[in-house]
Amino acid sequence: MSFECHITLHNRHAEVGKQVAELFGWKTSAIDGDPLLGKEVYFYLTKHDESYEQIAKDMYKCFGRLCELQVETVRLKIEEILFDSRSLRGNHFPLSWEERQLAISSGRVARTSPV
Repeated sequence: MSFECHITLHNRHAEVGKQVAELFGWKTSAIDGDPLLGKEVYFYLTKHDESYEQIAKDMYKCFGRLCELQVETVRLKIEEILFDSRSLRGNHFPLSWEERQLAISSGRVARTSPV
């Protein structure tokens, strides 16, 4: 299993966010408009790990430092990565037809999912 964690900040905190991300080894990005949060530029700290326990510890360590610096955090999120085409090696298709049907029937992939 693989996990991805995001710490979302308002873009006005981007400079402090970059410093904290560098301190703890996180990547950063900014996105104009979030489907759930609305039409604003948000700044993201992102990290990946194979261990849920480790990524949760890393998230709270980073979050703690942001709190010490009085940076308002919009959202903390850890996702389990079920599929990511960027992590595939070689020439792979996301799922065979049979795998897709199994994933849909198990509820792990939405029927309207593009995979």
